[in-house]
Amino acid sequence: MKKIIFTAVLAATVSFATAQETNEVLTNSRGTAILPTAGSWGFGIDATPFLRYAGGLIGGNAAVTPTFGQDFGFHGRYFLTDNTALRFGVNLGFTSDRDVTFVPEAGRPADSDAEVRNVVRTNSSTIILTAGLERRIGGQTRLQGFYGAQAEFGFLTDNNIRWTYGNDLPSGLGSSRPLRNNNGLTFAIGAGVFAGVEYFIAPRISLGGQVGWGIGWAMQGRGSTETEIRNISGEVEIVTVDGNNRSTEFYVGHAPHSGITLTFHF
Repeated sequence: MKKIIFTAVLAATVSFATAQETNEVLTNSRGTAILPTAGSWGFGIDATPFLRYAGGLIGGNAAVTPTFGQDFGFHGRYFLTDNTALRFGVNLGFTSDRDVTFVPEAGRPADSDAEVRNVVRTNSSTIILTAGLERRIGGQTRLQGFYGAQAEFGFLTDNNIRWTYGNDLPSGLGSSRPLRNNNGLTFAIGAGVFAGVEYFIAPRISLGGQVGWGIGWAMQGRGSTETEIRNISGEVEIVTVDGNNRSTEFYVGHAPHSGITLTFHF
C-alpha cells in the first residue's frame, strides 16, 4: 500500500512539474490566450453585487441594479513572470449620518410656528492599503491556485460626532451643550499569508476568492471633546478636554474570507 501511495504522489509531482515548465499557451477556440503572462496587469473588484443581480435574473425574481455598500475596495496585480505577481489593494470606507431635529426658535412668542434646526453629524472612515507577493500554480488550465504573503496598514476613525444648533446657548449660568466628540485616530499594521483559487471564465477574466492567516497590531490615540458653556461672567466659551485613554490591540488568527472577486487582466 505504501508503495502504491508513493508511486501516485511521485507521478502527480512529475506531472505538476511538467505542467509548470511547459511553454504551451492555453487558448480558447479562437486562439486567444486565456491566462495572463509576464508584464500583464490585473484589476479586481467585489463580484458579489453582480452575482446577486445575475441570480435574480436567472431565478425569475425581480432583479435589482447592482449596488455597493459603504466600502469601496479593489485589488491589483502586476505579473513579474507568468506565475509570479506583485499584489496591491485599497479599501476605502466612509459613512456620514445626518440627523436633523426641528425646535422652536428662541425669543419668539409661544404661539409662533418659527422653527430652527439642530443637526447631529456622525462620521466614520476606513483607509487600508495592502502590498504583497503572489505565486500561482495550476499550469495551463483555467483553474489556477495561488498563495503568497502580504503586509497591510491602515487608518480608521469611528463615530466622530459634531453638533450644530439653531438657537444660541441659553443665558443661564452653567448652561452647556456638546459641540464635538472625536474618538482617537486608529493606526493599524499587519502581515500574513493567503491562499486561494481563481477560475478564468473568459480570456483574461476570472472569478476567485481567498482565505488567509496573519498577525496585526493597532493603536487608537486619545480622543477629545468640545463643549460650549456659559461661564461665570455670562460669556460663552468652548472647552476642549482630551480623552484619558489610549488603547492598543494585538491580533493573531484567520483573516476574513475575501468573498468572490471579479478580475480583469490586460
